[in-house]
Amino acid sequence: MKKSICLVTLFCLVCMTNLRAQSALSPIPPVQAPVSGDSAIIKFRRALLDGSYLKNPDATLGYAYTGLDFVRKSGDAKATDSLRRSIDKCYQDLIDASVKRYDYVHAYLYEIRLSQNKDSLIHEASSGQISDLQSVFESDKKKLKTQIADMQKELASQGNKLAAQEERESRNLIISLSVSALFLIILFFIFPGYLLGKALSKAHALKPAVTDVVKETFSEPATLSVPAIETKKSEPSAAQKREAEAPVQAPDSMLAARKIQQSLFASEGLMKRNLPDHFILDKPSEVVSGDFCWVMEPAAGSFYLCLADCKGHGVPGAFRSVLFTSFLNEAVADKKLTSPDAILGFVHEKIIQGLNPERSVIHPKEGMDAVLCMFDLKGGWLRFSCSKNPVWLIRNGELKEFAADERTVGRLTDEEKAFKLQTLGLRKGDCMYMFSNGFAKQTNSLGEKFGYQRMKDLLMTNCSLPMGKQQEILNAALISWQGSVDQVDDILVMGVRV
Repeated sequence: MKKSICLVTLFCLVCMTNLRAQSALSPIPPVQAPVSGDSAIIKFRRALLDGSYLKNPDATLGYAYTGLDFVRKSGDAKATDSLRRSIDKCYQDLIDASVKRYDYVHAYLYEIRLSQNKDSLIHEASSGQISDLQSVFESDKKKLKTQIADMQKELASQGNKLAAQEERESRNLIISLSVSALFLIILFFIFPGYLLGKALSKAHALKPAVTDVVKETFSEPATLSVPAIETKKSEPSAAQKREAEAPVQAPDSMLAARKIQQSLFASEGLMKRNLPDHFILDKPSEVVSGDFCWVMEPAAGSFYLCLADCKGHGVPGAFRSVLFTSFLNEAVADKKLTSPDAILGFVHEKIIQGLNPERSVIHPKEGMDAVLCMFDLKGGWLRFSCSKNPVWLIRNGELKEFAADERTVGRLTDEEKAFKLQTLGLRKGDCMYMFSNGFAKQTNSLGEKFGYQRMKDLLMTNCSLPMGKQQEILNAALISWQGSVDQVDDILVMGVRV
């Protein structure tokens, strides 16, 4: 009864906050000002000087883009470049001002606009008219509002059916609530403590060996010791020394976000029921991660597993992992897609629609590299599709690599192709390994990368051992190789024995 009350309370808070965020949205895209090009540039420069652009950003950016259209048509490359830089600075100041007001929704939207403005303005040819940009911005705003409304409808629908749901429906509801809760934690708590979180993640107490302990004991906040800082030339008092030498706790919001993020992904009970002999080595480079392992069992005997590496790590990577997980849930649970290549194609389009509505081929920051598998446990088959990262199979002492498509899910290319579907007949004793690129990228004190060949040799040598033991050996080898060097990327490695 208490658990149900807590879930309903959380559901209400999520809905109220999402409604509040939706009502706070205002159109960021600029509208051309009804003035001449010279006048528009003068008004824009004046707004930058007197600071009025912070109070009325839409009008100011309207002058800016009217002036930009004017100087571009005049062929003055120097003036065009100068005005572009001023527009970028205007966006950056709006981001800073939104963060100071704790308005993280607008800060995030301005950040997206800044990135897209830089990419589109630098690489556009002659077709980048201001009217086209306006329509794209309006479309982007409508899509964002549509996504928020869809999330609210889904939460409301699942909340009404909570009492009558069985195990699978209950778990889907918890996932949806957790997704929204993680967004709230990131929006209201993680951004203010982001710099502190980065410093903590690089400190010696959050080195890989301790990170493993933190993940096993999430109920206790991670701590790390920091040296006392002398703030005055005089000798500090005993009380000041004790305060300076006391351990500093990692932000509770960061740890809570990490715990919620893990709950969205692979359920240990679901994994053990379908793939009892497995291991997952998960080592984020910061508290939250851009790597994730997602599973779903839509029907008995059919089991889906996705190991993915989102672009970026830390908070940006965590944002993407939550969004992309919701796309996977939609593809399998709502759209009833069954083939891994079709599912990756659906997620590919959803990412582009949400984060790259202009369909620009020069958007390197979005998307994910992923391996998506569908296990037919009754028939003994594995069907899978790979984006950038391969699948390794060790059978009878030999390692076979199933090559991946050289394209990222969610990133447009000049020549769009469907993802390749691969099929493998499973045999008892087969060992399969999937991974992000973080393990192979890790450097040692000499700047050398661990590399894929060392990974292959390590797995070949120990593939006959239990999966749990293989995980320990991989972790120990990584720690020994890394030494005192900082972890360079999120690390996720999974092994499965049939």
